[in-house]
Amino acid sequence: MLPNLINLLSIGSIGNMFTSNFSSTDAVRAAYEAARKRVCNPGINGRCRTSSSGSALGAMLPSSASTFGILFYISLFTFIIFLILVCIHYTMFPIFALSVNDPGLILIPTSNDSELSYKTDSSAAPTKRRDTDTGIALNKTKMPACCNYTIGVDILIDGGLTPITHPNVILYRDLTPSSVTAAIAATATKANLNTKYVNTNIIIWLDNDTNNLNVSLVTGTASGNEQLQHLPSIENVPLNKKFRLVVVLADSFVEVYINGGLEQSMQINGNLKGLGTSTSSTDFYPSVIDSNTSGVKITNMSMWPRVITSKEIRTYEATPMTSS
Repeated sequence: MLPNLINLLSIGSIGNMFTSNFSSTDAVRAAYEAARKRVCNPGINGRCRTSSSGSALGAMLPSSASTFGILFYISLFTFIIFLILVCIHYTMFPIFALSVNDPGLILIPTSNDSELSYKTDSSAAPTKRRDTDTGIALNKTKMPACCNYTIGVDILIDGGLTPITHPNVILYRDLTPSSVTAAIAATATKANLNTKYVNTNIIIWLDNDTNNLNVSLVTGTASGNEQLQHLPSIENVPLNKKFRLVVVLADSFVEVYINGGLEQSMQINGNLKGLGTSTSSTDFYPSVIDSNTSGVKITNMSMWPRVITSKEIRTYEATPMTSS
C-alpha cells in the first residue's frame, strides 16, 4: 500500500512538472496517464479507487462521508450559537419570547388558545351553533359565563345597504337563539334590544340606515333589573372593504378595536348579565336576518377565553383576513 502511494505521489510530482513545463507534449501526457492508471486504478469518475493489486488507496473520501462532515460542523456551530444566546438570555437581556407579551427578540411559537369559527361563512344561518357547525369549524371550547373573553371577526358591509326599521344585528351571544326570530328582530329598537334578545349580554349591530357600528351590553340578572348600556357609536366603518373588529369584554370594561386601532372603550356600570355557568356551551350567532338582505357578511371569527392585550391584538391584526 505505502509503496504504491509513494509511487503515485512521485508520479504525480513528475507529472505536474512535465505537464507544467511540457504541456504541449502529447507523449508526456500519455505516459503520465498510463502510469497513473497502473498505480491509481481510477473509477468512472476519475477518482483513485484501488492500486493495481486491489488494495484501497483511500485518497478520496466518499461523497456521503463528506456531506456528513459538513452537516456535523454546521450542527455544532448552530448549537454553540444557541448556547451563547441562552447565556445572554438569562444573564444580560431577554432573547427568547414564549408569547407576544414577553420581552425578547426571538418569538418561540407555542400553543395558541384562540378558537376559530365561521371560517368562510358568508351567509350564516341564524340557528347555527358553533359546536354543531358542519363543514365550517367544530368548536368545543367553553367560554367564560359572562365576560373576561375576547372575540375577533372580519366584517364586510355591502355599500348598497337598504334602510330598515330595526337595528341591523351583526353578531350576538346567546344560549338559546331559537327564541329570536326574524319577526322579533324586526320589532327591536335601540331601547329594547335586551327584551328582544332575551338570553344575551352583548349585541353588535349597525344603525338602521347607516354604517355606524354599535356595541350594546346587558347588565343585571335574567330575573329582572336588567339595563342596556351602549358604547358611543363608531361612525362610518368601511363599506365594500373587509375590516377586522375586535371586542375585549372584561368584567368591568369593554374595548372595541377596528383594524388594530382602539375606537371605543367604556367602563361597565354594575355586573354583566350571566349566561349559564362556566361549563355551559355559550355560542355566538350571526344575524337572524338573511345576509343578502342585511348587507353584512362575517368570516374568520376568532375567540379567546380571556382578555388579550393590545400587543396581542396588533399581532392578530397582522394575520391575513379571509378572502371570502
